[in-house]
Amino acid sequence: MRAYYKEGFMILKTGMPGPVFIAPHSTMTVSPVLRGDVGTETLTKVLTAKTGSLAVISLVPRAGRYGIDLFREPATMKEALEMFKTANSYDKRGAFEKKYAFYAQDQDEYLEKIGVHNQFWMAAETLCPPNPLYAIMHSQALRIKNFPSVLDVCTNSGRWYSESAVREAVAKINDKYAARLKKIKPVLKRYALYWADTHLRRSIGYRFRRFDLRTMQGSIKTEVMKDIMNASAILKEDAKSLEKDFTWEKYMALLERCIDATDFAVTYQNNFTGRMGEGRISRLIAKNAGSAVMFETSAFMNEMYTKTSSRMVEDILKRASSKKKWATFENAGEKK
Repeated sequence: MRAYYKEGFMILKTGMPGPVFIAPHSTMTVSPVLRGDVGTETLTKVLTAKTGSLAVISLVPRAGRYGIDLFREPATMKEALEMFKTANSYDKRGAFEKKYAFYAQDQDEYLEKIGVHNQFWMAAETLCPPNPLYAIMHSQALRIKNFPSVLDVCTNSGRWYSESAVREAVAKINDKYAARLKKIKPVLKRYALYWADTHLRRSIGYRFRRFDLRTMQGSIKTEVMKDIMNASAILKEDAKSLEKDFTWEKYMALLERCIDATDFAVTYQNNFTGRMGEGRISRLIAKNAGSAVMFETSAFMNEMYTKTSSRMVEDILKRASSKKKWATFENAGEKK
């Protein structure tokens, strides 16, 4: 496997047939407390070496003043420069970063960033084999809002790949890995509690000084509210009662209770759909007559059980590909 380094990203080429892995979010950040899509670059490298033909891996931060979110579309230069002027607003910045790839201080910065963005996707488009299967790699934090998922598989609701084939593959994978996930649950619990009490607590404190829903803003508050809403569903308790006088100690107790009450599993579009990358991935598929599956892997699994994480993704790709081929054959037979 050969590695090539471009401005802002890395290319891995094996010379073998197989999926094209794309990791558009880097774990590197300029934040003092949190990293990005944890373990995605490691998982992508492992999977490419085992089964892939090509990987394109981001090396730049995803968000913030210096980042490029390669999974989102660039704003116009005017929009990007205007956003820079109001970047101190958590709400405005959160809404902008949810939709667009970056903002910029001046024209030179905008042109530099859009150049990296375009070259990243040009590599995925031009270096791939014919009729590629793209595997879009992300990771999700082990926090309440994402339970029970340790791997969320997405097809943009069937727009990128056969939804029925992927759903069936997910069911088979859950049968295969249920015992494994049950066995490692004590480690998962220790990891989740440590991560929350160290990284998440520091991240919130760094921005807002204290854990208080009344003073939190932007995406930070939104994510905590999602934690509460999912906890309400898991524990079958009223969300308003959980939210009342919500302290950090109550958050940690809630996290522990939710872990104890959850059977962790592989899911299909439980937390993510792929819609954020709809334009970019759909154009990529159309350009090369390909297809795509998106994986929201687990930061916990990527760091602590990399082999298991890679095997789950590999098994999904193999089973879904096999089922899709049979479905194509059966459909062709029906037309005759």
